[in-house]
Amino acid sequence: MNIFDLEFIGIACGNYRKSKNIPRHIVADKTGYTEQMIYKFEKGDSTNLPIFLWYIDMGLTFEAMEHYYNMMFVYNKSTGEYMKVKIDE
Repeated sequence: MNIFDLEFIGIACGNYRKSKNIPRHIVADKTGYTEQMIYKFEKGDSTNLPIFLWYIDMGLTFEAMEHYYNMMFVYNKSTGEYMKVKIDE
């Protein structure tokens, strides 16, 4: 994995957000961007430094990025939370 690859960064950030049960709209509110922009960033389709810095401010480290890149989550509608279902390490 290359930590400078946009897809790697976006997926790692999205999985970090999900692991903390932070809804996408909260990231949008805190950064001043739309949920669509956060979605694009988390898919690796956007190079938005302020969004990335929000994740860093929230505790995401470069060391943890590969770990979060490899996580897979599923949304549980009954609890309203994301649940970790698999980690490829």
